Amino acid sequence: PQIELPILEEALEEGTRLGTLAVWRIEVPRLGTVVFKETADAREANALWQLRHPNIVELLRVCPRGLVLEYMAGGSLGALL
Repeated sequence: PQIELPILEEALEEGTRLGTLAVWRIEVPRLGTVVFKETADAREANALWQLRHPNIVELLRVCPRGLVLEYMAGGSLGALL
């Protein structure tokens, strides 16, 4: 299921951009805190949709503007490495 565009647009305005990438931490009704990644790459969405593993961030929704992903608190993987 998709998130309605007005809800997504409002959440992006209030969200926090994470780094220099087109990635935001946002609040979405019924989902809570999630990450929105702006992309038009259908291959990335298809690949993520097929991956299900406890150590991989879960793809929750595919929207016209991008992907809604599970939010994992604790900083970036790059910072840990």
